[in-house]
Amino acid sequence: MKRTLILAVIAAVLLIAYWCIGVYRNWRVPSPALPPDGPRRVEGLVGMLRDGRPRDRVAAARALAGMGPDAEAAVPALVNALGDAALGVAPAAAWALGEIGPAAVPALIGALGDERSRVRGHAAEALGRIGPSAAQAVAPLTRLLDDAEWSVRAKAAGALGGIGKAAAPAAGRLVALLGDANVPVRAGAAEALGRIGPDARDAVGALLAALKDPQQLVRRKAAYGLGGIGPPAVARLIPALKDGDAAVRGAAAEALGQVRPPATEAVPHLQAALKDTDASVVAAAAGALGRIGPPAVAALQSLARLLDTLVPTSYTVRHHLIAIDRRPAT
Repeated sequence: MKRTLILAVIAAVLLIAYWCIGVYRNWRVPSPALPPDGPRRVEGLVGMLRDGRPRDRVAAARALAGMGPDAEAAVPALVNALGDAALGVAPAAAWALGEIGPAAVPALIGALGDERSRVRGHAAEALGRIGPSAAQAVAPLTRLLDDAEWSVRAKAAGALGGIGKAAAPAAGRLVALLGDANVPVRAGAAEALGRIGPDARDAVGALLAALKDPQQLVRRKAAYGLGGIGPPAVARLIPALKDGDAAVRGAAAEALGQVRPPATEAVPHLQAALKDTDASVVAAAAGALGRIGPPAVAALQSLARLLDTLVPTSYTVRHHLIAIDRRPAT
């Protein structure tokens, strides 16, 4: 048994060493000069993307990204590169497609149905980067929220968030993902709901529940989601400042600070939270008051007292005081 384990470890080390040598040999070779500017530049870069070393393919994709919509002719080659397993190529291609913009949307929607999860995920990423102009992808991206691969579900949620308000029809499915077994999926769904905005108001209850998620990343994204939904969430967030869980109280304070227009009705409740027994909640409440700005002027004295009690965070508190005390001279 012991001998078998030793042999397995040796084999793993040799495989890793072989992979590292391959990467080194590929990346130590300087990239050739990129094609010069001109009418055939895109053609030259597409040639590099298809035939060059991995490092050259990455460089070609980045160059095409820099050309933006002028690189539209490269869309088929870039979509094909989404399946490239070489280090850095697929992400660079996805970035380029996002920079090309609306002209790439039809091809990217087609790639969402690819049998390779890598391609589906990177296509979703590119659509999210294109943003509201990719609204026609909402339906296929919503279907992708049921993908068997958790990474694809997470990227589809992120893409819907990137599209924003036009992704409101997907809000119900995103709410369902708040119960997904994978942290990045739950976090991505919460953030996407916030980026959809007030049209996702029906998700407020589920996002409030997500403030109790055991993972800090999900709690923070849920707070962001509630802040993004804005005024419809305020009435539900204020009672959460008195929740028995300090993590929930802090997340609620953070969310109130993100609401736009500022949640002025929350100022007295945030001011009361400055007396919380948990330092993280106090810090979150102070930050929220600072982001609300001048409408939180009633909390100035309470914040000033923190300068004497929270020495490690005095610089941050002073910053919040300055943000609030930006009143016109009389």
